[in-house]
Amino acid sequence: MTDRPSKDRDERPVKRSLSIAGHRTSVALEPAFWRALEAMARDRGLSLPALIARIDAERPGIRASLASALRLAALDDTRRGGAGRGGVGRGGAAPADEGAGQP
Repeated sequence: MTDRPSKDRDERPVKRSLSIAGHRTSVALEPAFWRALEAMARDRGLSLPALIARIDAERPGIRASLASALRLAALDDTRRGGAGRGGVGRGGAAPADEGAGQP
């Protein structure tokens, strides 16, 4: 038996094109990450390109790929309890209770 992914699972990256700060780019992410980013944008009252532009602007000095930054922002948002809490990405403001009870 092999560890091949099931064909009915949507694991293949989907490429989308968008403009960030006046520059066209494309990003390939798995559908689950696109769904998470769409929910984040919706909960913040932003368009998806506007959310992506904010995440892009908040990337630290050494620039990881945009796709990596978007995945990390979606993961961070999920860890914080879902879209709408805290900042847009890793550089966003944390909720007041984040880290409570953590060593």
